[in-house]
Order: sequence, then C-alpha cells, then structure tokens
Amino acid sequence: MKAIIQIDIAATHLRATLIPSAPSWAHRLVRALAFRSRDPSAGTRVAGTDHAPQPRPDKQAPTLEEWVDFPARDANEDPIAAIVEAAAQALQALRARAPDTLDGCRVNVRIGMTLATVSVVPLDASAESAQSDRQLQLIAQGVIREALGADARVQQVRCKVQADSEHLCVIALEASLITGLQVLCTSQHLRFSSCQPALIKPLDRELAASARSRDSRTLVWTELGASGERQAQVTFLRIVRGSAVNAWRTVVPALRGDTAGDQLLKASTNRFLIATEAGQDEQVVFSAWPELSPESLPVATQELRA
Repeated sequence: MKAIIQIDIAATHLRATLIPSAPSWAHRLVRALAFRSRDPSAGTRVAGTDHAPQPRPDKQAPTLEEWVDFPARDANEDPIAAIVEAAAQALQALRARAPDTLDGCRVNVRIGMTLATVSVVPLDASAESAQSDRQLQLIAQGVIREALGADARVQQVRCKVQADSEHLCVIALEASLITGLQVLCTSQHLRFSSCQPALIKPLDRELAASARSRDSRTLVWTELGASGERQAQVTFLRIVRGSAVNAWRTVVPALRGDTAGDQLLKASTNRFLIATEAGQDEQVVFSAWPELSPESLPVATQELRA
C-alpha cells in the first residue's frame, strides 16, 4: 500500500504531510514465513515462556512535513494560483526527502474556512420539493450566490439536511482551487483522492456529541497564520440537539499585545450567543485550523458572558 499525502491549506500557508503506509497483511505473512525458513526454532516455544520467537517488527518510516507560505499578493494576482504553486513546492520538497518514490500516492486535501463558505438556512420540510436532491442543490446554490455576490468565483457547493429536517447546512469551496489541485496531482503522478473543508470533521464531531447529550452548543472556528497569530475571519455555528441551526461569518481583528484572552473575539462570541437566543449555560467550543494549543484557547463560556 502506498503512503498518503495530506495537504492542509490554512489562511496564509499550507502543510503537506507524508504519512507512511503500514505493512499489509500479505507483507507481514511473507516476512513471517521467511523468518521461519531461516530459523527452524521459530515454530517452537521458548522455555519458560508461552510464546514462540517472532520476527522483529518492520521499521516504520517517519512522517515527513513541509510548510510553505503563500502571503497576500497584489489584488490583480490570482490567489488560487499562489496556493497551487505553494502546494507544488511542498510536494517537491517531500519528494526530495522521501525514502521511496511518491508516484501513485493518494492525496487528501483539507481547506480552512478562510477559503470556504458555510451557511445554514431554514427548510420547509412539509414541501415535497424539499425532499428532492435537485431542489436542495438549487437552494444551496442560491444561498451561496446571495452570500458571496454575483461576481464571486464558481463554487463547488455541498449541502446536507440536518437531523431536525428543518435546516439545511451549506458549505462551498472554490471550484478553481479544487481543479488546480487535481491538475497538479496529475502532473506529479499522484492520485487526487479527496478535498474537504477543514470544518467538516469538527462539525460532525460536535453534531454527534450534541445529539447524544441533547444539548445546544456553539462552535467558534478561527484560523491561524504562519506565525501562529489568529486571522481576522471567524465563523460561528450554533448546534441544537444534533442539528446546525445558525451560521455567521464575520471579521474580528486580532489585537497585538492582547494579554486578556482575545477580548474582541469574546465580544463577538457574546453577540452571536445573544442574537441566536442561546441560554446562559450554552457550551462554547473553540476550534481552529490548524488546531489551537490548549494554552491559547479563550476562557470558558460563563466567563465570556460575564
């Protein structure tokens, strides 16, 4: 089995990670048989023990990482081209360090919300048309056009009816970015496997936890720059009993030298909680791309409301 390349695209930089593959069962079987053929005692138990000698485990290849920045460019330059160029540099660097050829490796891409859009809209579950996949896709396309404007780039839009059947969660990625990464992978003899918004996994995790606990919670998604500073764009998602019911994206500048726990982010979070009529005991979950360290997380919900 070939190794996997994971590309994580954040606000101003990307990380390419080469994840080595574990030995297949066939490889382990052949190795065990070869070990027994070389060591006749391999099939007998060692005195004083209840096991037979075993071959040494395969040495696991190290995980390799490459980071490449794509800082903001002139307004006339294509930001997608800068990201694809950065991905090409990261892949080239991985090839130079990898012990084996990368040809044929699968590439999985996760994209931060700086380059994606999320919306949640009410859904008329009683209407027959609401059950049609085509109708849902038309609704989703309209939501994204309204959010981004008529001059926005072409988007790849995904939508999902929530567990309460009363809300539709819509997430969009720029189609040109996905196409650019596909072309890049093909040119480097790699298999473009998937491209997902980075928000999907933490959102699914919080939806499942909320459904189990039958509670409400708010997911606050922020992103980090290459030097670890919080980027200005922030996404809020409110979840009630396993369904996303509200989404809001806004700009919250990060103040330099703010030692009080990101006061502007606290204030914006409070405004979202009030606007969505969240209760005083609302759980607030802070997440980031890449993941924030525990020491950098803002304070708990009750302190946010103080």
